[in-house]
Amino acid sequence: MQLSEHYATTFSATRPYSPRDKAMVERAVNIVYNNIYGPLRHHEPTNLQALNTAIQEQLVLLNNKPYKNTPFSRRYFFEQQERSLLKPLPATPFTSKKVVTLTVQRNYHIQLTEDRRYYSVPYQHVGKKVKVLYDNRVVEVYLDTERIALHMRKNHHKAYTTLSEHMPPHHRHMQQIKGWNRDDLLAQASRIGPSTVQAATFMLQNSIYVEQNYKACFGMLMLHKKYGATRLEAACSRAMQGSRVNYTMIKNILERGLDKQVEIFITSAIPSHDNIRGKDHYQ
Repeated sequence: MQLSEHYATTFSATRPYSPRDKAMVERAVNIVYNNIYGPLRHHEPTNLQALNTAIQEQLVLLNNKPYKNTPFSRRYFFEQQERSLLKPLPATPFTSKKVVTLTVQRNYHIQLTEDRRYYSVPYQHVGKKVKVLYDNRVVEVYLDTERIALHMRKNHHKAYTTLSEHMPPHHRHMQQIKGWNRDDLLAQASRIGPSTVQAATFMLQNSIYVEQNYKACFGMLMLHKKYGATRLEAACSRAMQGSRVNYTMIKNILERGLDKQVEIFITSAIPSHDNIRGKDHYQ
């Protein structure tokens, strides 16, 4: 079906219980075998290109060969009856695509479980069953016979690929607010300090929903208005020492004044002991 759609044609299966159809196919195979394969049975090509060239030469001879007791050839009937009905071939070669049926989730995304990534669909279709065709390059989403979404399938660290035109109005408005996109948020963070940039980067890629990422990161950056850029940078530096970073953690550090505490790392020499063999033992 995919192949027929790619070439804008229709394939018809042979009729069941009609062995006469098979004879037509076998006859065509026999003609090709005798007129192309047969003459090349002693040919020893040095590479694939040479083999294809030799096959092409025999194919031209076959198409120009007159039918028995007639001056007309396959090429003649092709030029007279078929060429004018043909359409141009597609600009891109055919590639087989995987097909799955998925439900559009409440966050207006579908999930390809194969690579654990999410792709947006117009929010009006939340809850509907859609057909998803995908290969290594693109992801296409169809509702009935209409394509409603098209994405490039790339291997990147982001779990979500979201187009702004697929968002509901309130999410789109949120994205349009100054500073509420990834580049602008990171630019604001860079004006505060490197630790703030690290914290903002972590927050932008850690949450599941993109809108939550923006909201939490924007709220964290706005803490500098109350506590100052120096304290916010110190709070982010302290927070980044943990296994996770979020708005609440950084806010708590600032409220409790933990960013002002000087961390003292005490190092002491290992005492001498008979059970400690030391590096000389392994010489």
